[in-house]
Amino acid sequence: SASSAVEQARATAPASLSLAAALEAQARACVLTHPEALALAHEAVEIRERLQGFSDRDLAAPLALGALALLEADDPAAALALINRSRQLARPSEHPPTAIFSAALGLTVLALGRADEAREPLERAHAQLAPASELATRVAKAHASLNNP
Repeated sequence: SASSAVEQARATAPASLSLAAALEAQARACVLTHPEALALAHEAVEIRERLQGFSDRDLAAPLALGALALLEADDPAAALALINRSRQLARPSEHPPTAIFSAALGLTVLALGRADEAREPLERAHAQLAPASELATRVAKAHASLNNP
């Protein structure tokens, strides 16, 4: 399980990229409404910043996960700050946006009342996410709300 992978990485490779990846996997695996998701994503960001620097592209995913957790904590302004940093690091002109990033961006700008900006990332996330996931359900509901205000 993701939890045991984190514990194993903590024991064998503390403050390593392996631990950061395990933390990200656990944040992704736990229901994003779980308060622990933000702490997991934050710890992964701290480790990656320490080991890879503040401008490494690998920071984009845990930042987007943190933004999703902040949305659940009803803090879309803080979520947007993480999304903007994630967007700069991901270099979308070179790499297509991930489903997690697209979902985080779409849900964040929608929560801020910017429905026009939410449509494209929500459509992209809706097409990319596995249909049975909790995040896909949230994206589908948000996307449907744009079509049926």
